[in-house]
Amino acid sequence: MDNNLFSGDKRPSSLNQSNDVKKIIEGLNKEYVVIGKARVKPWHSWLFLGAAVGVFMGVLLVTDRNAEFIPSSAEIVVPETPVTLTNDFLDVLNAYEEVKDVPDDFQIEEENQPQGGTIRLLNYADAKTVKNLKKELVDEMVKRAQRRKQVLERVVKSKPGEVLKVAIPKKVRNRLPEEVKPYIEEETAASGEFQALHVDYLNDSAEFLYFINTEKGEALSLYFAEKPPHENELKNKKGIVNGSRVRVNGMRVGGAMALESTNTGVQVLSLVSSATFGPQNTLLILVNFQNNVLQPYTVDYAKNLLFTTTSNFMKENSYGQTTIVGGVAGWFTIPMNDSGCKGSALAENQI
Repeated sequence: MDNNLFSGDKRPSSLNQSNDVKKIIEGLNKEYVVIGKARVKPWHSWLFLGAAVGVFMGVLLVTDRNAEFIPSSAEIVVPETPVTLTNDFLDVLNAYEEVKDVPDDFQIEEENQPQGGTIRLLNYADAKTVKNLKKELVDEMVKRAQRRKQVLERVVKSKPGEVLKVAIPKKVRNRLPEEVKPYIEEETAASGEFQALHVDYLNDSAEFLYFINTEKGEALSLYFAEKPPHENELKNKKGIVNGSRVRVNGMRVGGAMALESTNTGVQVLSLVSSATFGPQNTLLILVNFQNNVLQPYTVDYAKNLLFTTTSNFMKENSYGQTTIVGGVAGWFTIPMNDSGCKGSALAENQI
């Protein structure tokens, strides 16, 4: 079977460890081994060849006094990344594709293994029948798919583009066993209410968080590989207003979606209308008390605090939709003491 399930896209290939190791061991069992132009005894060359196998195949060869070579269990640990985990999963999927159409009662023997050496590759020589082998391959796919999903759910938050690169195509996902599909990402389109939050952290860092509350009652986090909504706003492009009804298209991983960009992944279906948008006319009244007539700050300071600092904050968090405008009145001394001041008492004094 063709290993390339991505229809033209190349994925990193795995080393053919079993064949390469077999060739080297056969060479070592001969009377002489040729290295370059030199003919040397096998036991003279085992260190060199053993090191090469260790680097490229992850197998350590050790020798006894009779110069017999024994493969050990030492292996090179490959880091778990979206690429390596995807290749590991596809290796088992390819093996399953080789045998899925073979009759269940087909007896597995060394001389009639499916093309590609599925049994030898995956160590399933004890499966006995194709029916048992299919079950073991499906179980292995579920195991690898679960681990891969855990990693993708973590990676999508910081590198959604990496998730999109290794995503299993829809046509491949459709032919997976039903037991495996729940653990594989899925091309998804969803409609609902758009929400954006701006979060400031104690270490002075900040970030935008995006969500869609779908028509099915789900809340999905949205992660953009490039050009998220707030960057569009900063570039004087029309932002997406909180509460707007949108349709998003992306790759769903658990409760999150990876999208290419705002321009390609989000379609605004209808904008929300609200009286809180636009310039908000506000009157700032400065007061002190009959037992405390201090004026702790100037009129200009108070004006800047509300109509510049606070207004800019509102503008940023509303994607440029809301600002505060107006004027300042006061200082006024009210006929109240500063102890136990209540809003209702201020209203009664028409302040």
